[in-house]
Amino acid sequence: MNIISYNVNGIRAAMNKGFIDWLKRESPDVICLQEIKANKEQVEISEIENLGYKTFWFSAQKKGYSGVAIFSKQKPNHVEYGSGVDYMDFEGRIIRLDFDKVSIIYNEFKNVAVQKTVSENFLPVSQDVESQDNINNNYIFEPEKNKIIEGLIPQTLKTQLLKSVLESNASEQGSRMTAMSQATDNAGELLKELKL
Repeated sequence: MNIISYNVNGIRAAMNKGFIDWLKRESPDVICLQEIKANKEQVEISEIENLGYKTFWFSAQKKGYSGVAIFSKQKPNHVEYGSGVDYMDFEGRIIRLDFDKVSIIYNEFKNVAVQKTVSENFLPVSQDVESQDNINNNYIFEPEKNKIIEGLIPQTLKTQLLKSVLESNASEQGSRMTAMSQATDNAGELLKELKL
């Protein structure tokens, strides 16, 4: 699943500047928009729906202010509008779509010159099951196992997501450093050749 997050700083202005052509060209499975600054009724959504997207909007109550939207080619299992925090919901800050399976694709940093594209299953969380012979079931859990898992799984997912962002960032910085080093070397060689 290809997901793009985009701060449009006004969906109507973005549409006037070629957003629909860009969306057609990029064709993500899901696009998450921030700062839409419009209500659904103020936007020609048929252009978006004609590209195969279902649209979900959570606009601010104050007209022309903040708001979020998600366009998805796949029908979500569940849609959650808002967070239950009044001031955030008044500003239209959070909308969540739930799907069966999510994968993360990122650049894994090996070293400055080498980055590797990695795809990992993010959700659902897989359970590595050992053979029953190797499992010692003589444990007492406090709190109960389910309570521990309820706390560990969200933290593990946050850590996995942060890892992918940091790896991609390090890979980008490594690529930039390599490119600048090569540009500096090339400029140095040109200067040597051009000296009289």
